Amino acid sequence: KEASFWELGGDLILIDAEIEGADIIKFLSQCRLAYNSVPVVAFHSGTRGTRDTALIRMGAFDAMPKDIDQWNTQVYLDRAIAQAAQVKKLLSLSWTDHLTELYNQRFLYENLEREIRRKSRTSKDLTVVLLDLDNFKSFNDTYGDLKGDDVLADIANIIQTSIRKGVDSAYRYAGDEFMLILPETDLDEAAQTLDRILEKLIWRIEEKLTFSVGLALLGNCNQASDLVRCADDAMQRAKEVGGDTMVKAVCRKKEDSWLDGTRLI
Repeated sequence: KEASFWELGGDLILIDAEIEGADIIKFLSQCRLAYNSVPVVAFHSGTRGTRDTALIRMGAFDAMPKDIDQWNTQVYLDRAIAQAAQVKKLLSLSWTDHLTELYNQRFLYENLEREIRRKSRTSKDLTVVLLDLDNFKSFNDTYGDLKGDDVLADIANIIQTSIRKGVDSAYRYAGDEFMLILPETDLDEAAQTLDRILEKLIWRIEEKLTFSVGLALLGNCNQASDLVRCADDAMQRAKEVGGDTMVKAVCRKKEDSWLDGTRLI
């Protein structure tokens, strides 16, 4: 499964660069694509020097002979893991919204592209959900921006604890908009996830808040931007009928297929 390697608890990839029949260049390229900047250390049966340089040029973080002693092996691996931790920290800052601690819009598109590629291989459903707070400007005008920030952080926490860890992912899409990527999930299942989130919001958020929600199922389109646009269009339709509404859609290449809007509360 293509996923955030670090979300699965990984810090390092070790490979045998001389497995019979393996395309090492293709494998290293796929590692970079699927696992971002997780370092790859390649073992080989040659001597240090030319072979190391060749593997590093192919995309490995480091390379070492298989017959290297245990102490030096540990040194190389420790160095790679230390770099991975530093890269992870820096990337986390660039991926994360500071207020809500959810992923930001930049990482949304990177992750959604990965999920679309995975969906093309597995043929399993993929749905995105866009939630927009209704009349949140009026809420801020009434209670103040600091209270508004607290509410956004609370909503983000509820969303994060209501989705499947290591499978689904949540993002702060814009100021008062949140997006979910739900792999292996159809529209009805996505609506059930949304129900769980809203039920928790009712109990934990004192102020009466409503949402306009767009659900978009990936049809035969294959671009992250198209799927996000489809969810945004569905959300706008929900707003046009007065908010507090969910609208479902299927993203297709020529035009989107719309399903009936459903009152949320």
